[in-house]
Amino acid sequence: RRLAELILSYENDALTQNVVIGMELVNEPDHAKWTEVQALYTEMVPELRSMLPTTYSLYLSFMTDLNAAATWMKQQVDADPATWTNVVFDHHIYHSFGDNDNWGPLKSSWVAGNTDACKTCCRDVLRLQLLQGIPTVIGEWSLTVSSSNDHQYKDAGFLQGFWAQQLSVYASETLGSFFYTWKLGPLANVAEYEINFDLKSLIQYKALPPPSTVDTSEICPSQPLQLCPSYLWPVDWDETCKTFEGSRDPWYPQWPKCSFRKAWLISALDGISDCAAHRFLSEGTDPAYCPATTCEPSGHGIVNVAVGASSSAPSRTITVGPHIVSCPAVCNRDCRTNGDYPEAGDTFSINLQTLQLTVARTDAN
Repeated sequence: RRLAELILSYENDALTQNVVIGMELVNEPDHAKWTEVQALYTEMVPELRSMLPTTYSLYLSFMTDLNAAATWMKQQVDADPATWTNVVFDHHIYHSFGDNDNWGPLKSSWVAGNTDACKTCCRDVLRLQLLQGIPTVIGEWSLTVSSSNDHQYKDAGFLQGFWAQQLSVYASETLGSFFYTWKLGPLANVAEYEINFDLKSLIQYKALPPPSTVDTSEICPSQPLQLCPSYLWPVDWDETCKTFEGSRDPWYPQWPKCSFRKAWLISALDGISDCAAHRFLSEGTDPAYCPATTCEPSGHGIVNVAVGASSSAPSRTITVGPHIVSCPAVCNRDCRTNGDYPEAGDTFSINLQTLQLTVARTDAN
């Protein structure tokens, strides 16, 4: 409220009129506080709109699941379009902080002009389409591909291409964007310190072209968009920017890459378990990028059934709780674990009758 009052005072002063165009309630609120964030925005948007006319934008930042946040905001706009006029979804995009490009042997495959193009031109576009119908800005973005300065890709050709690709996407899919940051560093004895976040240094030392000279007439005009996946997830964890359209069998050729990435995660995150690494890699995917794991999943509605070796235990029946009301008819690599042979072709049929759950092996071995 005090900030809204300050903005109004600026408008009453000829020296500061039209300086402020909007305000944001909170930046990057904790995703674990999703209920509280909804309550805050539900209360404060009407109150601030009663103070500030619709010529001022109200920016709402979200750190929860993008689809959930978009669905909630659409509901608010539909319920009270007058109050929610010029309320803008502030979305941040970084190819780091969990969306890093892989460091290690795969770095040798990085190619200036193509690295990260699949994420920007395919995956990010599909994500932004979840926000169709909602006024959206990219409140923060940069040229980062890693959460560590030592693992950033700082080739000038790559940076220029990455810059142009993102500008073209944001020009097409949003109201505008804000690069983060204008200036960062320098830091003594560290060459090109966090230059991927430092726009001033990127312009000075990496020859980024002015935005006005970048072709933003279409999304990523230099990229073969016909090769983009037709759905959201396959490109997420594919650090070589290849997609897996169509059938994913056989799994075996992909498993070594998955194993390597899990091993890298376990090392990089200082002892994270195999189970946690697998969940991180496969979270939200359909089907999971990693085909199997040695961990046992847990959570409401999940039942673990130990069937045993194929020669001695072709099926098993257990009693389940009343909260288990349905199960998939078939279980294969996406829902089973195999501790000693994770890439095996185990498949099972599943039958739930009242509280009796029967899992039967259907594969040949």
